Amino acid sequence: MTIRTSLVMPVYNGRSTVERAVRSVLAQTRDDWELLVVDDCSSDNSPEIVESLAVGERHGRIRLIRQERNGGPSAARNAGVAAARGEFLAFLDCDDELLPNYLATMEEHMAEDVDVVVAAHVAQTPAGRRYPRPDSAQGLLTGLETVDFALQGKLWNFLHAKTYRRSLFENFSFPDHLVRYEDLVVNAIAYSYSRRVRIVSTPVYVYHVQAQSLTWSQEPTMEFVNGPLNSVRCGLNPALISQVKTRSWNTLRTFLGVLTVSGGLFAGSPKDSVDRIIRYVREDLSIRDVADATLAAPHLGLSAMLIKVFPVLYAKLYMWHVRRTFDMGK
Repeated sequence: MTIRTSLVMPVYNGRSTVERAVRSVLAQTRDDWELLVVDDCSSDNSPEIVESLAVGERHGRIRLIRQERNGGPSAARNAGVAAARGEFLAFLDCDDELLPNYLATMEEHMAEDVDVVVAAHVAQTPAGRRYPRPDSAQGLLTGLETVDFALQGKLWNFLHAKTYRRSLFENFSFPDHLVRYEDLVVNAIAYSYSRRVRIVSTPVYVYHVQAQSLTWSQEPTMEFVNGPLNSVRCGLNPALISQVKTRSWNTLRTFLGVLTVSGGLFAGSPKDSVDRIIRYVREDLSIRDVADATLAAPHLGLSAMLIKVFPVLYAKLYMWHVRRTFDMGK
């Protein structure tokens, strides 16, 4: 059987959700796929659950790869990419699921000169409420246009709900030294090596919002800001990097500061840790940075200004936003 798309899924202690994720792949309306499940040294029975599902898949399209040591999601994804055989790559987290139209939608919008297809995802809150989240930008873009849109917050920087031409990954790999925002880094770099990127509003992926995920639960450090920023600067296609807009870089700096403060607030991190990032936003981000962020993504600029002027109010408003939007928080 010809493999068109290789789906890569890291797993670490995902026994409560991994079967749902695998079955969402089995439920696809297309059958030209393979699923590479990379076990990152789980201490539960996640690998055995995957093995049992693989045995029942008569075409042998599910493969389990066992890492020799726990290296984190980036290292696991790199192992999956190295083993992939498809023309295209897609990524699935073991606590999420694909909608049945995922592969069909991506195939419909792929073309000879298109290297990445970006679709919408559906967020599902812990209370079971679902709502679609399409990207602000839509249509057929050049790689450079997509880089600017991504850094300016007009695209969701998750790995999910995207399909990449596998040959793009000959130019880069997942940065396994980063502790946060590696998806933002990989997407920006992938776009910079792309001829065209097509963005559509069709939902294809269910993102299950969970308080214990890495997005919400890590204590913030300045490495959350500096690491991704430096990785993007070093990893972008050298032929394009000088053409990336100044507004894009300023917005990215602002985004990383605001998001890191927000994650620390939700996680209930020690005050000293959160205050260090607040000082970065208040002292290191310039008025030009915040102004550019406001022009690119008004809600982001407003958040940065609140953190600069009245961080206590921002903390209260942010926690209200999390309760209202994600059905989480106190």
